[in-house]
Amino acid sequence: SIRLSTNDTLYTLTMGQNDHVSALVRRVGRLVGIRSQREAEEKVRIAFLGRILVLAATLEEQGWVRGSVVNAFVLRG
Repeated sequence: SIRLSTNDTLYTLTMGQNDHVSALVRRVGRLVGIRSQREAEEKVRIAFLGRILVLAATLEEQGWVRGSVVNAFVLRG
């Protein structure tokens, strides 16, 4: 599950442990109306256990396990 900073809404997105954080960032971007990959990567940050996750690494490499909730921060402007 992912919680968005824009409205504190909880969304459930299906992601695999071997998916890269960049794929999640693009999906969150589409949820909030960001269409381009570049803009999503500039404006969306994914946090898990108090740290911002690295785009090029997989969720699993950064400690995520199935069923965990991550936070998405969407920078406006």
